[in-house]
Amino acid sequence: MSAKALYIIGNGFDLHHCLSTSFSNFKDFLARRNPDLQSTIEEYLCALSGNWANLEEALAYFDIDRVLDYASNFLVSYGADDWSDSYHHDYQCEINEIVQAVSSRLKEEFCSWVETVQIPDEAAKRILKVEPNALFLNFNYTNTIQELYSRAQPQVLHIHGSVEDGDEGIILGHGWSAAERPKLNEWNEFDDIDTRVMEGYELIESYSEDTFKPTEEIIKRNQDFFASLLSVSDVYVWGHSLSSVDLPYLAEVAAITNANRPVWHISHYNSSSSAEDNAAAMPPIGVEDFRVRHHQLAEYVLI
Repeated sequence: MSAKALYIIGNGFDLHHCLSTSFSNFKDFLARRNPDLQSTIEEYLCALSGNWANLEEALAYFDIDRVLDYASNFLVSYGADDWSDSYHHDYQCEINEIVQAVSSRLKEEFCSWVETVQIPDEAAKRILKVEPNALFLNFNYTNTIQELYSRAQPQVLHIHGSVEDGDEGIILGHGWSAAERPKLNEWNEFDDIDTRVMEGYELIESYSEDTFKPTEEIIKRNQDFFASLLSVSDVYVWGHSLSSVDLPYLAEVAAITNANRPVWHISHYNSSSSAEDNAAAMPPIGVEDFRVRHHQLAEYVLI
């Protein structure tokens, strides 16, 4: 039977079920487990500003100037009296240490944190009414849907991986594509640039690639799921912030379901501004205002 309802699930869904899955919870986990890494992340992700709620977006704003300024302390002149062979690599090593901290080590700790998240007993009291034979496009890494709603795995697509996939399967990143990012090497006008500096630039370039969320590639990889949405007449967006990095997925859903002109039921947190922000995100992805309904998740709780 073709699915008539699609549920697009974001972190607010898990928070509604009382799971401790906010990026602030991750920050607390990291503060206890690896405070030095936490400090490094806050120092070099300049858009974070102490507010970890926008962690993924902040990954796009790696403070390159701060990295290069710090590493310059290790860029010893070739003519220095105390020259050592280690000076060939010290500058690059310092940059690499920061790059690895804010990319691979951050993700490793993130995956370790996800594995610790538990579904509390009170979650059972907050079950939401869902349509039968629905499909789920899940942006969360937890198995809340499967465990609380008895949904078989084929009905749920974890678009960015799940806790069961480990480090390799989980996708965490920003949406700033290579075409949008300035190339460090293009900023240099000189032919005789220090090789060490060039290698340092390449390391920073690798950071941007390693933390990029390849939405177009992910959509192509899961084209069978998106193709199965042709008959959907109602789209429920539950607990998703509609952040710009994830909008390409929703645009794909809108394009595939457009023939049915489905109604989009979009949850907001608890303020009119939240609903207004959600409404503003819809027209750019091809969903007209008259097809959008706004509500809070509490309205769907089974009594």
